[in-house]
Amino acid sequence: MSQQGIDESAVLEALKVIQDPDLHRDIVSLGFVKQVSIDGEMVSVVIELTTP
Repeated sequence: MSQQGIDESAVLEALKVIQDPDLHRDIVSLGFVKQVSIDGEMVSVVIELTTP
């Protein structure tokens, strides 16, 4: 994490703890995380799942 706050790599690292229950792999490795936006202390994440 940079001295100025949260960066994209820190967000992606935090998201790696979220596992897909069917595939048993993290959502970052599976490519489900499509976009990370950071505005100060606000973080927005776009996630695209493969099942409805």
